[in-house]
Amino acid sequence: AAVLRHVGALLEPQLRRTKTMLSIEVTATAPLAIEAHALQQVLVNLAQNATQAMAAANIEGGALALIARPAPGGIATLITVTDEGPGVPAADRARVFDPFFTTKAKGSGLGLYLASYFVELHKGHITVISESEKGSQFTVSLPLNS
Repeated sequence: AAVLRHVGALLEPQLRRTKTMLSIEVTATAPLAIEAHALQQVLVNLAQNATQAMAAANIEGGALALIARPAPGGIATLITVTDEGPGVPAADRARVFDPFFTTKAKGSGLGLYLASYFVELHKGHITVISESEKGSQFTVSLPLNS
């Protein structure tokens, strides 16, 4: 919960500029098997990409949601980052976590790659579900700290 709130605070100036509405919901409270700083980096990368995608599509006042909930079975936590942006084109979905892949004119192509790297380093996984014009949902699954 603290990491999600901190990510919101870090992104607040960017959210204000783009008039993005942020909601944070936390129902998972078990400690995760990832360092707070690594989780923060993952969520900042996902949230910044979402905000930038909405801004690039001229979506003003779009919604961004960060939600942490227990995974079915109770052995992991699912954290979703959902936006109302233009979506990830089907042709790009398989490549979004590849190093140096970007659709931005000035992007490095490292944000989603590093997010994926940190999640996998901590024995988790990350997926994307996206529909054109309906936004994207990135889901991070992380094991609990045992």
